[in-house]
Amino acid sequence: MTTKLEDLVDQVFVTTNLHDILFFTSKGVVYRRRAYQIPEGGRTSRGVAIVNLLGIEKDEHITTIIPIESNEIAESKEKSGKCLFMATKKGKIKKVPLSHFYNLRNVAIIAIRLLPEDELIGVRLAGEEERIILTTKRGNSTCFSGNQIRPLTRVACGLRGISINENDHLLNISLVSPETDEDLLIVTEGGLAKRTPLKKFREAKKRGGKGARSIKLTKEKGLVVAVKVVSEEDELVLISQNGIVIRVPVKEIRHTGRYSQGVRVMNLAPEDKVASVALVSSENVDLS
Repeated sequence: MTTKLEDLVDQVFVTTNLHDILFFTSKGVVYRRRAYQIPEGGRTSRGVAIVNLLGIEKDEHITTIIPIESNEIAESKEKSGKCLFMATKKGKIKKVPLSHFYNLRNVAIIAIRLLPEDELIGVRLAGEEERIILTTKRGNSTCFSGNQIRPLTRVACGLRGISINENDHLLNISLVSPETDEDLLIVTEGGLAKRTPLKKFREAKKRGGKGARSIKLTKEKGLVVAVKVVSEEDELVLISQNGIVIRVPVKEIRHTGRYSQGVRVMNLAPEDKVASVALVSSENVDLS
């Protein structure tokens, strides 16, 4: 795939023509399209603009795309199945059974009701027993079980997942298995990265607290720009505000303690910052 200088691949997944693709936007709505409704392109083509595919508004953007097998939603109505976990900028979290998204039409519907000045920052599909990790722009993280959240309807507002300070906001939601051997990787604006085993994150007894510091930040390091769940076989693609792009194998980033500063993964010119980070997962096709 060819991208413009200011653009970067954000999500990669394998699908079939009969999959349902759910597009969640910052305004808390969801669009459904069948995979075959998305025009095919060559390996080096740029793809179709989301605004032409969905008709989203100018001040709206896609936060998460989730592919679902055509029978997966229907099966979830018959038995206790997977849930969609949603998180907002102000720290709200919501769990909705996947069955509530059965038989969606090709129009936008409400996925979560947002309070004024709030927005949806991420959605994850998982079982109720998964652990939830919320991380803020200033590096605070909290970890708790998905069982601590009661299921809600699509039009509900959500519950408090993490308490947010006035000068901070929620940046990322991750869901992982309690037995995972993966790591949580945090990247800062200043080009530093920190990789910590997820098993080192202790589960909070109650959701809604302020969490604990997951990286030591300074003025030089800047704020957190990306949070990824990674394995040793994965790679990162970093792009700076000045358009510099580098690719870094995760295995080259050593493990550090939860409260450490991290290690440098990108050298930056004065006034330049890391703008975005994409994960090239070992589970996906080779993008090289």
